[in-house]
Amino acid sequence: MLFQTAGIEVAFWLPPLVAFVISFFTSMGGVSGAFLLLPFQISFLGYTNPSVSATNQLFNIIAIPSGVYRYWREGRMVWPLTWMVVAGIIVFTATKYVIDFCGR
Repeated sequence: MLFQTAGIEVAFWLPPLVAFVISFFTSMGGVSGAFLLLPFQISFLGYTNPSVSATNQLFNIIAIPSGVYRYWREGRMVWPLTWMVVAGIIVFTATKYVIDFCGR
């Protein structure tokens, strides 16, 4: 299989196999496997383009909402922790905005 844009040639079965193995293990913990896909793409495929980060972001955008839905549906969502994480993200983002854009 040839990925022309990246200039990478790889066996057609390797990317789906790696994705399946990573997803198998990370889904048990309820986390996204993007943090394991990045080393695979860089080390094994030799793809060092900055678009590796965009690929992992796309993976997270697809994987995380489905994991959250599953936890919510099964009643395993730890809401106090969830709200603390959301609050932390909002505070950090607002602080970063103020420092970067209003502090100039």
